[in-house]
Amino acid sequence: MRLRTKLTVIAGLICAAAAQAQVTTDFAYKKATWDPNPKLHQLTDKEKEGNYVILKDKILIEFAYESSGQLVEYSTRHTIIHFNNEKGIEEMNKIYVSYTNILEEMDLKGRTITSEGKIIPLSKSSVKKVDNIENAGSFLIFAMEGIDKGSEIEYMYTNKKTANTNSSWTLQNEIIHKDVSVDIYSPENLIYEGKGYNGFPQFTKDTSITGKNHIYASIPFIDGMTEEKYSTYDANKMRFDFQLTYNTAKGKARLYSWEYCGTDLYAAIFNYQKGELKAMDKLISRLGLSGMKTDEEKIRALEVFMKTNINMTGENVPIDKMLDVKYGDEFAMQRLYVGVAKALGMPVEVVLTTDRTNRKFDSSFPSWNNLREYLVYYPAIDKYLSCANYSSRLGFPPPELTNNKGLFIKETELGDIKTGVSKIKNIEAPVYTNSYNNLTESVVFNSETFTPTINIKQEYMGYPAYYIQPAVFYMEAAQKTELMDNLSKFIGKETIVKSNKISGTEKTDILNKPFVVESVVETPQLIENAGNKYLFKVGALIGPQEELYQDKARQSDGEITYTHSFGRNIEIKIPQGYKIKNPDDINIKKEYTVGGKVLSSFVSSYTIEGDVLKIKIYEDYEAIVYPKENYDQFRAVINASADFNKVVLILEKA
Repeated sequence: MRLRTKLTVIAGLICAAAAQAQVTTDFAYKKATWDPNPKLHQLTDKEKEGNYVILKDKILIEFAYESSGQLVEYSTRHTIIHFNNEKGIEEMNKIYVSYTNILEEMDLKGRTITSEGKIIPLSKSSVKKVDNIENAGSFLIFAMEGIDKGSEIEYMYTNKKTANTNSSWTLQNEIIHKDVSVDIYSPENLIYEGKGYNGFPQFTKDTSITGKNHIYASIPFIDGMTEEKYSTYDANKMRFDFQLTYNTAKGKARLYSWEYCGTDLYAAIFNYQKGELKAMDKLISRLGLSGMKTDEEKIRALEVFMKTNINMTGENVPIDKMLDVKYGDEFAMQRLYVGVAKALGMPVEVVLTTDRTNRKFDSSFPSWNNLREYLVYYPAIDKYLSCANYSSRLGFPPPELTNNKGLFIKETELGDIKTGVSKIKNIEAPVYTNSYNNLTESVVFNSETFTPTINIKQEYMGYPAYYIQPAVFYMEAAQKTELMDNLSKFIGKETIVKSNKISGTEKTDILNKPFVVESVVETPQLIENAGNKYLFKVGALIGPQEELYQDKARQSDGEITYTHSFGRNIEIKIPQGYKIKNPDDINIKKEYTVGGKVLSSFVSSYTIEGDVLKIKIYEDYEAIVYPKENYDQFRAVINASADFNKVVLILEKA
């Protein structure tokens, strides 16, 4: 996401006039020291379990004015790492320091304490700068010498950087961290606020210091967090955010409030140059939007045009130029969708939020850290649109942006003045019945070989089609054939595909109509002769299913990407002269309930009508979050489909 106005106002918010700026001479980072006579640390049994353990992680951030009145940031980090085995050495024998926004390297020192206690200083010749690593930007890299099992490395660096008004630091991973502390210093007129998340303590204001501001927080121990299935691993990690909130040299008003952010963004998004207005009117005419009956028709037509004609780039251009050169960035696209809605008289709101799998939107802490992703909201039809995500379509925004809060900005009129109004609201996930993967199968057995032949119809609608249907539109014939074969073989790779076809592949069908695969297949792997009877692997007809195991206590709530359902209807013609010995094995019922309301379920049942076995399976997930206290219920529903997958019917002589 690109917030074009943000950079234009930072200077005015943080820079005092040169005559007023308090030039810093008493730097806190210069007082940071390490032990002149280091010794190896003694580890507990728990600390010895990992490949390595971080024994110290001190973060010191200091904002200071230079003589020019420019604010800069001094970033210091002091870290000690103990290595338990060779794998840990492989993982951490090189240290990477981001070079992004660095103005000057102030200090860097490091040392290795071998398992025998020998101290080996960091050699300056081992420090290298690499301009770009895997498109992540420039890094300073240094390798420590003499590392062996049981050794420790210690390093401390300070870099002078372009000042940040806000930042977010993640402090937790699968490794134990000890003695973690954060100190943030700023000039007397600039007040930063910090907030800890997921167990990191809240910041304390230092009331003893004079001439500058100081907030701090620390924690003696952060346990390692292992990634769990159905969890938002990154969002659950311990972290802290900080944000510049006041510049007392410019007044007592809070700099970053939701109202401020909304006003700033409104000015950037809802206002247009004459050339842009003319270009949007021309586009409306070209697409015939004014003549369409409903707002939804108009929005869908615009979206189809934009996502099949305008390429996404990192270059911000005016709307008229974007339509001319057929490329633009997310910000320009956002402005176009809003501008067209305004021109057509449709209510429209801009939404800014976070990817909830990385971080949840925090409405209690106004910060640019929470304004990372764009959506357009059309309140008259209660649907969201992502202008930049090609796979997404109206009504199906990127699922990781839903079930979250966001900042909603809309235009309002006060007399003759138009202005923006902002409000924090929930971004509701689309109802589960709108996203489904339905399966219809008809099975007959060859009278001589008993090989099952199956007529299959698969329907993907909404999020289950999210990564398939949008891509099919651009596929070559050979790619479509390969896709059809792969989808037709969901029962197993031994499946023999006799014929198949797909529908729902037009650009207007994407996430608007189901994507359908129809196949005729033979599945010899599903039948087994057992003397005078046959074993039919009926459970395999729904394809492989995931099975959840939980050996350890659940650390985090269960969380799925989107709500959805599965409807499966199977008809099996029982071979003449045979009967099914164990049809009741089909019956499975598992439910997740809260307050008497069923929020997810797996139910399979059957009827026998003449020589036809009819199986009905319904599975749904109406909720996105499943609290860890009730996780076993959720796991039971997931595992029910795996249980059905194992069902084998016995066909014996009647």
